[in-house]
Formats: sequence, structure tokens, C-alpha cells
Amino acid sequence: MRLKKYYSMIFYISCLALAIFKVWLISSDEIIAFNYPHDELWYIKTSLESWFSSTYSDMSYINLPVYAMWIDFVRLTGVPLRIATEVLYIMSAFYFVSVLEKVKLPRHVCFFSFALIILHPFTFYLFKRSCAETFYTPILLLALSSLIMLWIRRGSTKKNFINAILCGTYLGLLWNTRKESPLILVILLVHFLLLFIMFRREHRDNGYIFRQLATLAILPAAVVAMFAFSLDIIHYYKFGLFVPTELSAPGYVAANRALLRINPPESIRFVPVTKDTRKLAYRVSPSFKELEPFLENDFQLFIDNTTRESGTENEIGAGWFYWALRSSIVKAGHGSSALEINAFCQRIADEINAAINKGKLPGRFVFSSFLDPNIRNYLPNLPNSSLRIWRSFVEFAEVHRETDSPDTAPEVRNIYNNAANRRAALIGDKYSIINGWVFHKYEKICDIIVSDSKGHILSERPSFAPRPDVVSHFKNEGVLNIPINCGYLFRVHQSPLVLSASVIFITEKGQRLAFSYDDFINRRSLQNIVYAIDSASTMGPKDNLFNIREKIRYSYQIVVRYMSLITILSVSIIVMFNRLNTNNILYIAITIFLSALIPRVALFTLLDASSWTFNPRYVFSVMPIYPIILLLIIYQAFYLIMLRFRSGGTTKLERTPE
Repeated sequence: MRLKKYYSMIFYISCLALAIFKVWLISSDEIIAFNYPHDELWYIKTSLESWFSSTYSDMSYINLPVYAMWIDFVRLTGVPLRIATEVLYIMSAFYFVSVLEKVKLPRHVCFFSFALIILHPFTFYLFKRSCAETFYTPILLLALSSLIMLWIRRGSTKKNFINAILCGTYLGLLWNTRKESPLILVILLVHFLLLFIMFRREHRDNGYIFRQLATLAILPAAVVAMFAFSLDIIHYYKFGLFVPTELSAPGYVAANRALLRINPPESIRFVPVTKDTRKLAYRVSPSFKELEPFLENDFQLFIDNTTRESGTENEIGAGWFYWALRSSIVKAGHGSSALEINAFCQRIADEINAAINKGKLPGRFVFSSFLDPNIRNYLPNLPNSSLRIWRSFVEFAEVHRETDSPDTAPEVRNIYNNAANRRAALIGDKYSIINGWVFHKYEKICDIIVSDSKGHILSERPSFAPRPDVVSHFKNEGVLNIPINCGYLFRVHQSPLVLSASVIFITEKGQRLAFSYDDFINRRSLQNIVYAIDSASTMGPKDNLFNIREKIRYSYQIVVRYMSLITILSVSIIVMFNRLNTNNILYIAITIFLSALIPRVALFTLLDASSWTFNPRYVFSVMPIYPIILLLIIYQAFYLIMLRFRSGGTTKLERTPE
């Protein structure tokens, strides 16, 4: 008994030490400011604007709100968002492995699982971004853990009632975090089928099966439905549409389907709505014609992105057209309310569909409001897309970007600073701390501003301090009326724009005296301004832990590759020795984990082949699960070999379900 407690203590202390090590590794990180108005910046802004009480704008609910709520909660605590994200992930990982321990896995296997999850190389990069995946991933770990707990305690009705509600809550949060919500239904369906098959094989009566399924499967699904409908109800009350996001409104979906119905003269991969398609639509839809000046002239950035990602020039790719259509509607003056946008989109759909039905436009069968109906464009590319995505699970070539982009506007940086509680010393870019003294010969100086050529403020508001030494010095020279608070200190953001910046001195009477930043730094004489720079030091974050991270990335990559190869042999051993006993809780856990992993990989394989170039962050939520699945399979094969060896090869190899 004492030995068991001793091993338990070692396990918990080891996990705590590893968690502290991970926090130390990321201690110099901060959230990076990305000026992506439809993605990272949207979540940051929404968290500051209080989603529940915000009035309608064309950007009000283009995304699901749960991650923005998480940012808002963290902001109120004062904890940096980067640290909060890491702590949530580590706590979720520990709960996950504690559930694996209840499956009777050895503690050293559980500890290795914990290390595989929290030291995943992609966390060092992705957790510095304010994208929904950083919240989705830890909540998915909690949801899968709760599902396994339902299996472990399936004989205890009271405990499972609480576990079922928790499981439904986690899955409900996921449902309102990212738009690929139907993937959650796959997990619930697999869970339901496994339970049903197990109860039937146990020859349970129908009443018992119904009661167990009601608690173990139907109750979590009901909680998920409650979360989904609650968001729809809130949006209906606020904006008039019973939908999770405005981009899933029936009118917007119908407009996209109608445009996809048009059979283009030439079908282009990644571009389901081509320029020629739009020209055909302009002829038959007066409503869509209103968007022509904007769709054809205002989205050069989207065209450039399509060219860079797919090699197709002068076209708007599927992922970009999704946003271009809606932005054009707003620019055309139809974005005053969600109902107006929906009605305008429906008019577009009705006009185009009527033209196709009357034979004025060539039509085709459409099976989705987003995917290109011409599957021949991307069907041959599915194998390459699948290989590319699976390689992302074993190759971690991190894009190492430590700082904000130099051209990020100061106002965007300030939004991130406030919402993400970014620590000033770790924001990323370098800053010059300038201090000295200054006075105007005839007026009092009350403010100093450094402004670039575009009018962006590059400096923080200065602080003025008493400088009796300066007053005394000039008094001895006969210069009187120098304000005692003539000492200044301010910080200037060092971007390329600072080279063309101006230093503006604002006097008490509102006079603005502007000089070039170069003249000021080089202490050249300024009109009616007497000043000195006592010191000008450049400061910025230093990441001395990069080499350690690189070693972890390299080692992790090797471990996962070898585990993938060993798993192939392990599956053969399990099939040969055990015949896949479906009552084994370990196999059930593996199956549930696969129900989260395989559908997500399949979905983004399809999107990579048909719509836009794959980004590893889309499957990151299941990346930490992949090595755990490998580890469980390898462990089970090793267990069977050892059991067979101890029994002399004569014992039937069956694990007893827990």
C-alpha cells in the first residue's frame, strides 16, 4: 500500500515538474498581433466589445463567439492570454492522462502520454496566435476524457449523470467555437453505436439498454443541442436570424448555391465561382449586378492570395470569395442589418435560380453551398492532399515568427495589448526608451508625439518629471521661467515607418511644432526648442530558450515517426493474439479518439484538394491525440506479448474490461 502511494506521489510530482518546465519554456512568449479582420483580430475585438451587449454591425457575428468569451474572461483576470492558454492546455492534458490511468494504464505510460501532449512542437507557435484552435484543443481533450469516464463508470447512474452533463458541456462549447460543428456529431454517433453494440452483446433487456443510453449518450447530445439552440435563440433575439453565424443564414447560403449552379465556360480548381461565372450572373441578376464594381475592383489582396496559394491568376479562390461576396454586399449599401443582408442574398439566389430554370444560364447539379460541384477538378488530388495532411502529424517544420509584423498599425497593437493582457517587455518588436529634458523658449510643452507619415502614433504618452538641475543651470545663465517639470521620458516603437516619422511638440496653447525624427535623435537644433537626450536605449524581448525548443521539436519528430512504424506491427500482433475484443475499454478509448481524428483529417483533406491550401492549424486540435493513439496500440501489443510469454503461449489473451 505504501509502495502504491509512493509511485502515485512520484507520478504527480513528475507531471507537475514537467508542467513547470513547459511554462518556463514559453515564459517569454506573447500573443502576436495579426491584422486579420475575419479571424484573429475579430476574436480580439469582439472580446473587448462585449458580445452579449454589442449592437449590430456587418462584422457582429461572422464567427462563433465562445473563444471571444474566453479571451474576455482571461482579460478580466489580468492574466496574459498566452499564459492562460498554456495553463488551460496543461490542465486539460493532465485530466486526460488521469482518465487513462483509470483505464489501468501504468503510470509511466500515462506520464509519457502527458509529455507527448504538452510538449507538442506546434504549441510553441500556435499558442502565440489568437485563433479559436488554441481554445478548441484543450476543450476537446476534456470532452474525450469525459466520454471515456462515462465508459469507466457506466454502472453508476448518479456519477454518470454528472459526467454526461460535463461531457455535453464540453462538446457544446466546441460546437460554438469552430464552424465544423458536424464533426462533433460523428463522435457522439460512434459513442452511441459502441454502447448499443456492447449492451446487445451482453444480452441486456430493452428497458436497461434504453435507460443506459439515455444517460450515457442521449443526455450529452441533449446538452450539446441546448448549447447550439441557445446561441441561435440569442442571435434571433439580437439580430432577427435563427442561425449560429450570419454566414450560415439561409439567404447567404442560397446565394452561394445559386452562383455554384452556374456552369462556367471553364472550370478552375480552387475557384468554383470564376470571373466568367460572375459575368454570366451579372446579366441575369440585377441584385448581383450591384456588386460588380466591388467584386471586380476592390479585392486585389484576395486575388494575390489566390495566385500565391494556387497559381491561378486574376481569380478569387473559394476561401476568399466566401468573404468577398459578403463584403461587397455591405459596400453596396445593404448591410444595415442581418435581415437586410439575408433578404438581399435571397434576391440574388432567386434571380439566378430563375434564370437557370428558364434556360437563360447553363446550370449544373450542386451538392454543397461551398464545394466546387465539378469533382473532377479535385478528385485526382485527394491522395496528395491526404498525404500532405498526414505528414503534418509527423513533421513539424515550425514557422518561427516571434514578433508582431513591423507594418502592424499601432492601433491594432493597442487592441491586442488590452484584450490579451500583453506584457509590454515581451510584445515582440523593439522599442527605444528616450529620456532627457526639453523646454520651449516662450511656452510650456505639455505633450510629445512621434507620428509616422500615415498619421500613426508610434510613441506612448510621455511622462514629465521635475528637473531642478536644468532649471538651476539655465537660471545661472540668465534664462528664467523654465518649468520645473521639463524632464521627459517616452517610448518609441521601432518599425520601418519610424525612419520617416516626425517628432511633434505640443505647447500649452495648442501650438504644434513638428521636426523629423532623425533631426531629433541626432540632436540638431529645433526652432524655439531647447532640449537634450540623456539616454536612448533600445529594448526588446530575448528568447534564450529557442535552442531548447528546437531540440524538443527534433526529438518529438523522431519519436512520433518511430511510433508510427511500430504501430503497424503492433496492430498485426493485436489482431493475431487478441482478435480485437470490443469489450476492452482500451479499444473503446482508441475508437473514440479515432472518431475525433479521422473525420477532421478527411474534411480538411477534401478542402485542401478543392478549396484552399491546407494549414496545419486546422487539424491541430487532434494532433496531440495522434501520438496517444499510437502509444495505446503499442502498449496493448506489448501487454499481449508479455502475457503470452508468462503463460507459456497457452492462455487465451483477453483483457478484462474495467
